[in-house]
Amino acid sequence: MRQPRITVLAYGEGEDEKIFLRHLVDCYCRKHLVSVQTGSAGGGSPISIFGKALQARRGEVRDIEYILLDTDKEWPVEMIEDAEIEKIKLIGNSPCLEALFFEILDQSIDTSKMTATACKKEFEKKYCEGNNFDEDNCSFLFTKAVLNEARKRIGQLDYIIKSMEG
Repeated sequence: MRQPRITVLAYGEGEDEKIFLRHLVDCYCRKHLVSVQTGSAGGGSPISIFGKALQARRGEVRDIEYILLDTDKEWPVEMIEDAEIEKIKLIGNSPCLEALFFEILDQSIDTSKMTATACKKEFEKKYCEGNNFDEDNCSFLFTKAVLNEARKRIGQLDYIIKSMEG
């Protein structure tokens, strides 16, 4: 008898989140156990990102649903309450995704006092030769060995990976 597949909606704020989430799917998703739909809002306010994640459902609620988004813009209380009602986990990166990337790759860089823009520029300068983050950077930087080590320290990363492993 075939085991039912777990369904996951892994949604991101922008293109970089989508690239990262798809990379995690490639590294960790056990496709015979888990079906993962990834997507991104293409940026915007937290409330618009949440709204686009709801639209991405296309009427189908998944077993596990989460949105990976920045905390540089305050999350409205209504959105947090709606996410709880909808059973969508909000996973915040403080202040942005690149801060999570630094936490994975180089903990010596303190992003706590950096703006999201400064964090992104510093990450691209250090790891992307001054270019935008892309699929090639992602697979080169975030090897499975690097991710396995980082997930021991970073709860939100471990949660995302576990959702994809089933």
